[in-house]
Amino acid sequence: MHLVGLTGGIATGKSTVGQMLRDLGVPVLDADLAARHVVEPGDATLSELVSAFGPDILDPSGRLDRAAMRARIVADPQAKRTLERITHPAIRARIGTELAKLASEGHAIAVVEAALLIESGGYKAYPDLIVVT
Repeated sequence: MHLVGLTGGIATGKSTVGQMLRDLGVPVLDADLAARHVVEPGDATLSELVSAFGPDILDPSGRLDRAAMRARIVADPQAKRTLERITHPAIRARIGTELAKLASEGHAIAVVEAALLIESGGYKAYPDLIVVT
């Protein structure tokens, strides 16, 4: 299966381009959606985050308190690196599982939409990139 990365800065239209591709029948996986899934209650990634940052990153229902986590990483660059060290492999693994499923279904191409492909070095996994500016 041929992989294409779809990336661009905030509010550049990545999601619009992704929807256009979906409308043409191309499967588009959203890294932001994968990132939300890997921190759901009961997921090992959330447990690892709690081990690294403490229970104050959880809201009363046991979900990741994104505002608390954001405040933590803004205040501490090392915290951001820790967050990325924990979450990025889990996000890549989830996307990999979804790509394998698409390949087994016979899809010839798939697009992965991710905001930080260039900055994270993740672009190296994709033979082709669409960069929305």
